[in-house]
Amino acid sequence: ICYKGKIITVGLNNQYKTHTKASKDWPFLHSELDCLLRFKRKTRIDLSDSVLYNVRMGKSGRLLMSRPCIDCTKLICAANFKAVYYTNNLGLFEEFKFK
Repeated sequence: ICYKGKIITVGLNNQYKTHTKASKDWPFLHSELDCLLRFKRKTRIDLSDSVLYNVRMGKSGRLLMSRPCIDCTKLICAANFKAVYYTNNLGLFEEFKFK
């Protein structure tokens, strides 16, 4: 999560941790939820002034698809970010379209 051009919080996928807000189909802690949990512990900045960047990197260092899953999409929409970007299959950033 970035605020005024500075990285405020970083989240990581964690296959060994779960959370009550994680998906029942895929209960592991996703980077989006991890980032939001860390953010809320660290700061009182309004998320509507913040930007979320979601990046997935393969073992080779290549950027991979990081589009949020259905459950993370719900969390992102509820968080009311100013903007959200994720990497696509080509390793390029796409803007998340809120509905």
